[in-house]
Amino acid sequence: MSKELEERERELRRRRKAAAMAANRPETIREEADLRKQNAAWELDPPKQYIRREGWEKVLATFIQKIRASDVTRPWKYFTLPGENALDIGHLYRKGLLDVNPEGKLSVAICDKLYGNQVALRLQKFGGILATSERELHEALGDHNSLLVRQFPFDVINLDFTNALILPNLNNLFALDRIFDLQKGQGFLLLLTSRPDKTQQNEHLRILADNLQTVAKFEEAYRARYATNDPSACLTDYTTFTQIVFSKIVARYSREFRYTVHEHFNAKYNRHGQYDMVVHSFELDPIIGRRPDAAKYEPRWNVPRKNRIEQFLMGEKIRQEAEEEYKDYICRLLDRNILNVDEFLASQPELYDELMEETVSLGTWLN
Repeated sequence: MSKELEERERELRRRRKAAAMAANRPETIREEADLRKQNAAWELDPPKQYIRREGWEKVLATFIQKIRASDVTRPWKYFTLPGENALDIGHLYRKGLLDVNPEGKLSVAICDKLYGNQVALRLQKFGGILATSERELHEALGDHNSLLVRQFPFDVINLDFTNALILPNLNNLFALDRIFDLQKGQGFLLLLTSRPDKTQQNEHLRILADNLQTVAKFEEAYRARYATNDPSACLTDYTTFTQIVFSKIVARYSREFRYTVHEHFNAKYNRHGQYDMVVHSFELDPIIGRRPDAAKYEPRWNVPRKNRIEQFLMGEKIRQEAEEEYKDYICRLLDRNILNVDEFLASQPELYDELMEETVSLGTWLN
């Protein structure tokens, strides 16, 4: 085929592609508009704003006060999955809680496959941010040389997942594992939002059954609540069951990496009659170096560990303490009260209206 014919063929293909795109453009626009409308309805509503205020802002503010009281003078660092409008960042910014680094950048890093670079660009008017990634979270954290990974450890990590914590591909658990490793033993606050998924019921039951078989105190507490040691007994309230399992997963990582876990907030809310979301705010306090000074808010080792050998070097006493902390914590999970945000706000109409007004204002913060 001559060069002229090849050029004509390429031009024909280009025109066909352009025509196809033009033909589908209205549908694409409608789909994008519908998605954004749905996101706005779900992110800019009173229940979600209540979570931002009570589960994130207030818990975070108390944690930052503890850091400052420990004579840490560096800017505190925040990592988040922001979504298109970075509403969590906007809420904290408006409350005056975000720090800036010596270069005037917000002490914030983000990861968002769809909107990461877009959000980072829009945040330039506030001084910019430390790092961004437009990759899936597990992929971004697996890149040891990325700017995002080099920003670890963080003081507050907000994992606002839209899907389940336990997925068939285990991507979210891989990300959680990497986060604990990249934190290098530093104390931090973990804000976790996730979605109960009944397709993962068998995996959840396996995790629960493991503790029933291996932790006598947990089996005793479980039997006291459900009058049986059958793991399936707690499935009558699947969302509550999920919150036990998700908290146990965080506790397992805490045990492995030698932290004590404190849960400062737990709640659930419904997404417009379609499914529940569950929310937890955890503080991870290092067992080693637990003292009222800056040491607990600094890394215990300088680089992420390539393996787990350091755990064997930490000492038998520390290992036993971590194990006992874990057992005590998972037993408490069976007796806690979980806040139903929808029911609470239904009984507080003035607060509901206040939160609605707040969300309307927050929705324009990046404009």
